[in-house]
Amino acid sequence: MIISFERYSKEIKFYDYDLQFKDKYKVPLRKAGFVTSVAYDDNNMIYAVASSDGCLHFYQKGKIRIDFLKTIVAPNI
Repeated sequence: MIISFERYSKEIKFYDYDLQFKDKYKVPLRKAGFVTSVAYDDNNMIYAVASSDGCLHFYQKGKIRIDFLKTIVAPNI
């Protein structure tokens, strides 16, 4: 899967390797803001999404879908 986000976007989008759109997820922002970066841990299949509201949002890739795990407040990011 390929993940993307647009500038000042409040959601992340997933595409397959043929660049066909698969799904999008709205990031649960705690206040007005947008996605600033995304990282993926291949060993644990976890996506970390940093946002301008001072939070880290975590998603885990399962066999069928991607599930939201939790949000951590991190005001210094």
